Amino acid sequence: MANITTLEFEGFYYIQAGDIFAKGCRRCGGTGHYSFNGFDSICYLCGNVWEGRIGDIFENEAAAQKWCHERAVRKAQADRKREAARLVEVQALADKVASVPADVREFLLQVELNEYDGEMDYYGSNKNANYERDAFIRNMAEQLQFVVNARRPFTDKMVEAVRTNIAKRATREAELVPAPEGRVTVEGVIVGAKVVEGDYGTSYKVTVKDDRGFRVYVALPKAQADQAFDEYNDKLEAEGKSRYDFGPACWFLGAEGTDEQGVKGRRIRFDAALEQSRDDKSFAFGKRPTKGAWI
Repeated sequence: MANITTLEFEGFYYIQAGDIFAKGCRRCGGTGHYSFNGFDSICYLCGNVWEGRIGDIFENEAAAQKWCHERAVRKAQADRKREAARLVEVQALADKVASVPADVREFLLQVELNEYDGEMDYYGSNKNANYERDAFIRNMAEQLQFVVNARRPFTDKMVEAVRTNIAKRATREAELVPAPEGRVTVEGVIVGAKVVEGDYGTSYKVTVKDDRGFRVYVALPKAQADQAFDEYNDKLEAEGKSRYDFGPACWFLGAEGTDEQGVKGRRIRFDAALEQSRDDKSFAFGKRPTKGAWI
């Protein structure tokens, strides 16, 4: 059997095997394999059988090249049609953008839609800190930034909803108290508690709202954790109960089905090294809490 050679004409391919010119297997193109290196995977359509690899046979090479030319012509026509349709949509998007009031347009065009930025931060995350989390605003921005749904117009209510959102954000931003950085004394109320399992064991994380207005996410100081644990156990024993009735972390998270809140709602003071969050200036991450005290 003659060796099979792949030939190209106007961007399309046919094969030659001795004096035979043919289309080749429509899955593997006549190679007999369907993989990146041509060795690991036998084509399931032709089974790497010579007759199957050849496929439909042409009368001569001129007929094979004519077949390639006809395919190239059809592809060019389809490409022109797609490009014309794309340009229509691009113009529709441009018209839509131009029709949106300037204040709303400027806001939506700056909305960040990429959730990941590809770079790991200090905490091992590649989350984009500026990613828009409001689903309505994200949807509006997508309609203004991409050709998809470009012909769907914005109603007056939609525009006003965006303006309301802009105003709320401006008010909220003005009211935010920036979290300090460096070694800081934090004093306030625990508004959140979370048990975190890691490579080095269990951590008890709390979110503290400082009396000055900013929030801090930090590990509960060990001395205060031990004190809260002992106090909770003593209380349960006095009532004839056990923490195992509610779960091992009930002293921290509270007991479901009861009015116990664990550490949430308690006031605390401690020193910690704070680092301001990238996407919320009123929020900080705390490390190495010391000098803790329940107050």
